[in-house]
Amino acid sequence: MVTGLSNLKDETCAGGCDGGGDSTQREDASNDASAPDEAADAAAAMEGHAADSGGEGSEVADAFGDATDATSEGDASGSDGSETKDAESKDAMGPTDAARETGGKCQSNPLAPAAAVASSTELALSANDAVDGILTTRWASAPGVDPQWIAIDYGAAVHIDHVQILWETACAVDYTLQMSSDMMNWTSFKTVNGNTQGGPPSPDWTTALDYAGLTAFGRYLRVYGTKRCTMFGYSIWEMRAFGDTDATCHP
Repeated sequence: MVTGLSNLKDETCAGGCDGGGDSTQREDASNDASAPDEAADAAAAMEGHAADSGGEGSEVADAFGDATDATSEGDASGSDGSETKDAESKDAMGPTDAARETGGKCQSNPLAPAAAVASSTELALSANDAVDGILTTRWASAPGVDPQWIAIDYGAAVHIDHVQILWETACAVDYTLQMSSDMMNWTSFKTVNGNTQGGPPSPDWTTALDYAGLTAFGRYLRVYGTKRCTMFGYSIWEMRAFGDTDATCHP
């Protein structure tokens, strides 16, 4: 589980943040749709984490910038942005198929995030709040802007076979789950269309959208939203993934 993450409580959103009571706050926040300060802070945080884990700070910071650029390009072109780039590189999804055969059978256990970043944030609702293990804190994107995304860094390549998402009322109608090993080349492994499920904080994971039977390898997991449930932004109370920390495993 992420250590040192903010345990911010969403005091104003106990009943669901898009029920009209906080529309003024969301409209005020719309002036920050590009969220330059938050994006810069997120990039700095990711850079610091990478530096602690092996001196990759500048590479990760550059990759975060490229991913943000790709998001903007997808919005400007009208594309659904499900794949920002063709992940044809052998390194795009971690070890090659041949290398994976050297490992054992993939297991399915909860994966611990190392950090999280997002394309934008609203107010103080940061990306880390969606992976802090607290079901009453949440990430929210800048309102009224498509596409938007949240990416989780697992610190090293992993195998993912199961993802759960607890959306707030400001859910995503259409979105994709994507993996990358460099925050630049993304491969979509699950596409969701027509979702309407989201709401107030849940006491447990029983109401989560549950995607099992997946096969994805990489260091970064991204939820890439292209169509919103509401006029506001995208918001996730909590999300988690299961899989194997041995990226040489085979399904």
